[in-house]
Amino acid sequence: MSIDPVASAADAVVAYLRTALGTNVSRVLRGWPEHGQTLKLGDGPVVAVTAASENRTPVPPRAVDQEDSGSGLLVTYKVATMRILAQVDLWSQYRAQRDDVAALIEAAAHNRVPRQVGLYLTQADYYGRPLDCELGRGRTQDDPRAVSKGTWRRLWDLTIDTDIVVQTTSPKLLQVDIQAALTEGALTISETVQVTTTL
Repeated sequence: MSIDPVASAADAVVAYLRTALGTNVSRVLRGWPEHGQTLKLGDGPVVAVTAASENRTPVPPRAVDQEDSGSGLLVTYKVATMRILAQVDLWSQYRAQRDDVAALIEAAAHNRVPRQVGLYLTQADYYGRPLDCELGRGRTQDDPRAVSKGTWRRLWDLTIDTDIVVQTTSPKLLQVDIQAALTEGALTISETVQVTTTL
């Protein structure tokens, strides 16, 4: 089954925010609500993570993981880097509530403090590949409609760096050391040769 690495990356961010924000929000979505669906802000603030675009740069193949599949070695090769440009949206019925949750989102975007800033995640359903995320400055949308409709909003740009991989199965390799010794009188000459073969 083919796995979409962009969707997988967005799902990893969504899962992380659901845990980090907990009961402070009613829902964390991948993508905006479908057409015709309402935000239902009376149940609590809503967060959405939407991938907008991606850029892939090929790199020379490099093995990043391997495991014994029984019939051979299942090797994972990194074949490209990928940068995803995404957006995080927050809607709330009340301005103070929005501001409180916005502060939680911005704090959650740094899960590597005190070592460094930024958000580091792992994709659960795309070969365990790492995600390096950076949340940009937030922007608020305070206009008359926000007051009249009770839809206070804040949004952030989110940059996600990861990689693209492929898996191949290689035959198992067996390495054997062959040692030979030649003795003539009091002199012994010894030599070891390594031979690599497939099973």
